Amino acid sequence: RRSTFISLATRTRRAVHHILVSLYNAWSIASPLNAQYASSAIQKHRPSITQQTTTNRYQANMAQLHGDKSDAIIKFDYHPLYRKLAIAFKHGVVFFDLKKNNWIGNTLQHEQQTDITDFKFSHSGHLLCVACSSGVFVWELSTFRGELIADGLMMHGGGDKAVTVSPCDKYMAVYQRGSGGCCVRVYDLYTNRMVYQHRMWHCIESVEWVASTKYNKFCPLRLAIMTRSPFIFLLNMVTFETATFECDAQQTPTSMAVAQKGDGIMVVLQRQYLYYIPLKAFSDPQFLADLSIQIGSSGVNEENKHDDDENENGAEANEDEDAKLQELSQEKRLFLVRDIEWSPCDRRLAVLYDEYEHGERKQSRAPGSFVSVLAFEFGFCNRLGFITQPRASHPLQVRFRKHVSDGALMAICWNNGVIAQYHLCYDTTMRAY
Repeated sequence: RRSTFISLATRTRRAVHHILVSLYNAWSIASPLNAQYASSAIQKHRPSITQQTTTNRYQANMAQLHGDKSDAIIKFDYHPLYRKLAIAFKHGVVFFDLKKNNWIGNTLQHEQQTDITDFKFSHSGHLLCVACSSGVFVWELSTFRGELIADGLMMHGGGDKAVTVSPCDKYMAVYQRGSGGCCVRVYDLYTNRMVYQHRMWHCIESVEWVASTKYNKFCPLRLAIMTRSPFIFLLNMVTFETATFECDAQQTPTSMAVAQKGDGIMVVLQRQYLYYIPLKAFSDPQFLADLSIQIGSSGVNEENKHDDDENENGAEANEDEDAKLQELSQEKRLFLVRDIEWSPCDRRLAVLYDEYEHGERKQSRAPGSFVSVLAFEFGFCNRLGFITQPRASHPLQVRFRKHVSDGALMAICWNNGVIAQYHLCYDTTMRAY
């Protein structure tokens, strides 16, 4: 009887294994996300996050790959409520639990969700909107079911699609960055239908929702639109009227960040000048700081000089070496702003830079190797310091976590696949809320 039971268990195990292999092969043939992608792309590019208790940092190390991961990681962001990270790759989104320090088994993949360009959590954390080549997928994180509500035929041109969710979690704004994107479409997430379409004359660079405050309680929902013009547009979603803000008539805004409280907007003009636009009546834009950085190379190293008692050929070579070193010492490195990120507490500002040739601002030479942290308190802005990573050449993105009581919690994704978390503490008694 025992041998018969063992043989039946073996046959049952083989039959179940054969059925699973058949289903896996059928899924691999039918879906563009085939077995090679599922076994290599996600597992190969998925970072392994380890916790460092001594420095209170979480690092995501690419264990199997070495080099630049700028093309692999599309975007990462914190969950609005839970201690989780969402990391988007080209064809899928994976999650990491920061509290348990392990990966979550459920991943957001679909045969039509390819070439992801952006994603955004809803403020309640129940929905995740993913912009891809097919359109926009809306995933319910409780059941991990997605639905395509905006097809890809509505977008034209070479820009990337981007998405943002309203503070009430009811509306979703979809737009296209850069060339060809002059239209913002607003969708109702309850009915999955487009309810409004707003066209601009200039190309759109950034769109953000503005929450209602005590200063604008009669217009509870507004949309801030930054275009390739000197103006910042504020669209009222109740009356559909547009208000404009202009910091400088001769300069074009390149970056924008909206306060979580909805009482102000940070704007960077010409990748250099930082302005603050208070969303109060009879308030003018305020100039805060010049964010450009100029760094000169070091001078001639005296240890590399030869002795004076050398022959003529050696002296000529030494003179050529000194001339090259003097040219390098006179060269200046100019860093201009690539993007800014404003903390939910409205007191910390992270700035990403690009390196440009001195006197030339049309095309960047290389990304900046550091992140600058600024403090914005009592209407003034001052630089606190710089953050670098010894094993990476430049940062990719910066994100702040919401609902942090003590200071600001910032995470930086570096180009070598490392995601490091930094706790920016400050004295809570310095400011009255």
